Amino acid sequence: MVKKIICVIMLIMALNSINGEYPWSDYPYWLESTSETTYGVNDSYWIENLSNNNYTVWAKVSVPAHKNISFTIERESGGTNTPNGDDVFEFFDDFSDATLSKWNGDKNGFTVNNGVLIGSNTNYRITSIQTFSSTDKLIFTTKHKVEDTATNGYEVLGFYGSSSNGWLGYLPHGSPYTYRHYDRLGNSWTYRGQFNYYGTWKLFDIIINNGNYHTTISNTNYDFTGTLNFNNLPITLGKRYDDGFTGQNYNGEWDYIYVRKYADQEPTITVNQINNNEWIVEVENGEQES
Repeated sequence: MVKKIICVIMLIMALNSINGEYPWSDYPYWLESTSETTYGVNDSYWIENLSNNNYTVWAKVSVPAHKNISFTIERESGGTNTPNGDDVFEFFDDFSDATLSKWNGDKNGFTVNNGVLIGSNTNYRITSIQTFSSTDKLIFTTKHKVEDTATNGYEVLGFYGSSSNGWLGYLPHGSPYTYRHYDRLGNSWTYRGQFNYYGTWKLFDIIINNGNYHTTISNTNYDFTGTLNFNNLPITLGKRYDDGFTGQNYNGEWDYIYVRKYADQEPTITVNQINNNEWIVEVENGEQES
């Protein structure tokens, strides 16, 4: 039996401007398998950002164990295959839907402005309709900016069941510029230290791997591991886990949240640009057949 993995891969794609602009929705992409076609390539993708003339693109592919696949990515003027994070990730929200249809809770306590979710007071909490468990193998990522934090903190990313059943957190609080940071582990708090990331977009990551966790914040020395135990809890944003210190103002912005599968061994990926409109992607799955 050939073992396969369905993986979401990150592609860094160099892109030359067209008429001085970098097209997004105007030039959709099409992914087409060029080898191992039996295993197929999902043509769904999502563009995370554009930086230094490079796209960061996420695509979903099916890779046989200990084999390579290759596929082409083409940019097509007038095409219809526009980016769709819902088809790529296990959970995805770029807050293009101002009604927050993927969330429960105090939705009126948050605002959405040009695809950015804004929280402003610790009275309010939203929780994802979709739930997760500590036995999952997933990576949770949010792009978040702390403009001003509540004196006693607000929740950036974590999981919530009740005031005695909250996990992880990214709970920044204190005076601006240097934030005291805590995590929630069940019904207790763990102090993580002071971290300076005021006013800049950061990627907050939570990796869950069968009862273990690894939390990081991009471009900081925030890096912690441990164990956790919960079942069927939603992602939570806003109000503190213990329901305390409500009514405090803050200014936090979420650009997007996505959840993808975690692999013990990530595939090896090579991207070669053929011309301004076409790339060849090679993906190697190092996992052995079972």
